[in-house]
Amino acid sequence: MSTPAGPQRRPTAAEARAEVEARSKAERAQRDAAMAERFGDSISGWSIVQASIITTGLFVVMTVAASWINTRPVRIVVALVDSALFLAGCAVFLKALYDGAQRSRWAEMTMAGWWFLSGTAPKRVQQALLGCLGVQVFVGLAGAAARRESLLAFGILVPTLGLAFCGLWSARHGLFPPRVTEGRTPP
Repeated sequence: MSTPAGPQRRPTAAEARAEVEARSKAERAQRDAAMAERFGDSISGWSIVQASIITTGLFVVMTVAASWINTRPVRIVVALVDSALFLAGCAVFLKALYDGAQRSRWAEMTMAGWWFLSGTAPKRVQQALLGCLGVQVFVGLAGAAARRESLLAFGILVPTLGLAFCGLWSARHGLFPPRVTEGRTPP
């Protein structure tokens, strides 16, 4: 590894780490600037976030009520609500898949960015949607564990809706770089 000017010195591990951290910091600043430019103070798609919050609240209230009021009619109602939320999640999931497929024609989408909002959504949206998803997972598992062999087990299907809301918001409003293809320009 020598050049006409003499042997080339390899960077130390600390120098290499510092270079990677500096590059990462610059990329993060660039992404934050793009987020601020794209979203500013107003956030598009807030109705999707609100729908996620409302359905999560409904799920939590119904599951807690069924855990306390352990009667068959209440458990049946909760199972029906959980099933309806799951079916709604399937419908929203299909819509998110369709919207994401259409958007991927002109945007460079990643799975982590699309479904888990990694680097594609403002912090407020990311915290709200992923927070709702986390609550749905926790309450679904806790409800199923609290009343084994009960209709509360339908609650483990509800997080499909939370993940679908994440995908729908990101497919419609997420910040993705444009796809680079020859001969095509984004709409």
